[in-house]
Amino acid sequence: MLNPTHHGSSLGLVKLPAVDTVSESRPKDRCLPRGRISPVRRGTSTVAAYAIITTEVRDEAKHAEFLAGAAETIMAHGGRFLVRGGKMETAAGDWAPGRVAVIEFGSYEEAMRWENSSELGAIKALRDESADVSKIIVEGV
Repeated sequence: MLNPTHHGSSLGLVKLPAVDTVSESRPKDRCLPRGRISPVRRGTSTVAAYAIITTEVRDEAKHAEFLAGAAETIMAHGGRFLVRGGKMETAAGDWAPGRVAVIEFGSYEEAMRWENSSELGAIKALRDESADVSKIIVEGV
């Protein structure tokens, strides 16, 4: 089992030093992938947020059309894909989604602006016609 505060260098992560400030509310010794800059800004409490999406595709052609439009809306709202399909294995339980995507945004507010945008709204019907989708927006640490 992985220690949630330190994942070791084999995963390309580095251990961050503890911060000794009264306002520090996040867990100490957080880990970030090498080369990444923490989206946390001292004093403003801005942290990254993630859209986690599972998809069961029913119509590949229509869904490909939706994905092309969705990618444009994601980039226009400052998001970037961290996971977009790829190899997957159920590690616990019986959860077996067809596809998984994880999209990172600079803040929870940015993620929600994307989710509620007119650009995404204009193509949601195409998404719903082509696939069964579950999505959550979650704030990072």
